[in-house]
Amino acid sequence: KMLRFSGIQNAIDDEWDPRTDKYLVRNYGLESFAAVRRDCKAVLQKKLGLVVTPNAVLFGFIGRLTWQKGIDILTRALSW
Repeated sequence: KMLRFSGIQNAIDDEWDPRTDKYLVRNYGLESFAAVRRDCKAVLQKKLGLVVTPNAVLFGFIGRLTWQKGIDILTRALSW
């Protein structure tokens, strides 16, 4: 009998598709990527109570805020 292992990958989910994601305000593909992504970002900024700024860097981080995850590198790269 063969043992089976499973776990959480340390990578982006390769099954995620922005063309069909029901949680996006608007879906997009390669041909509409830039314009629709801008719209989705603006809606997210509004929802989070942020100033809607198209040129602002907006990213998400899922993980422990520790040097082991590289957060120290990220914080040095940002201007606070």
